[in-house]
Amino acid sequence: FAKDAVASVDPSLTTITIFATRLASSVTNPIVAASLSAGITMQSSLNIFEDNDTGFIDKYMELFDPGSYLSNMRFQIGKKWVGSDANVYFIADLAANHDGDLSRAKGLIEKAKEAGADAAKFQNFKAPNIVSRSGFENLGMKLSHQSSWKKSVYEVYEGASIAPDWTPLLREHCDKGGIEYMTSPYDRESVDLVDPYVRAFKICSGDITFTELLLHIASKKKPILLATGASTLAEVTEAVKTF
Repeated sequence: FAKDAVASVDPSLTTITIFATRLASSVTNPIVAASLSAGITMQSSLNIFEDNDTGFIDKYMELFDPGSYLSNMRFQIGKKWVGSDANVYFIADLAANHDGDLSRAKGLIEKAKEAGADAAKFQNFKAPNIVSRSGFENLGMKLSHQSSWKKSVYEVYEGASIAPDWTPLLREHCDKGGIEYMTSPYDRESVDLVDPYVRAFKICSGDITFTELLLHIASKKKPILLATGASTLAEVTEAVKTF
């Protein structure tokens, strides 16, 4: 999977392809493999790697050597095991696709279950905490894909936010449907809000350098899934040290 995902981006990037091949053959945790392949894909577009950058490959392989602690690691989310010798743990990233509609959010949970997902993952954030209303307004224009939005950038994020009282309802609906409830909290307040309702935390790649948030999530002492897309090896290393 990792080999195909990365090689499909640019077959000329031989180092990336070689690395992904070695990764796929040695990493037994499918979530780690998928996350790392996403990270490599994003970085390849920044021309960070050279065809003969074997040193980088070796550094990564040290982390994911079959004899290392990580490749032998197993942890549990609900009734499901993740890690060595475990089946793929399938997370349906529902994110903010509920469009501010609780009924739609519940319907997405049901569709995720029908598709065979083990977990239905949302995002918990508040627009004022992640978007500068005045900043975008002062730009006087929307950028790239935002240009087609009918609402302002702030209003779009505000509409995509999950109301605090949704959390227990979404967890209850997941429990009834036999699927794990999961979410990515974007700030300390959201972490505390969802903590009683999640068995594991998913951290988005954009927060990998948000040390204060990582420490707060780590204090909850629950399994953590850390996305690494667009991250450097140094950033991944520092994030892991945080935990």
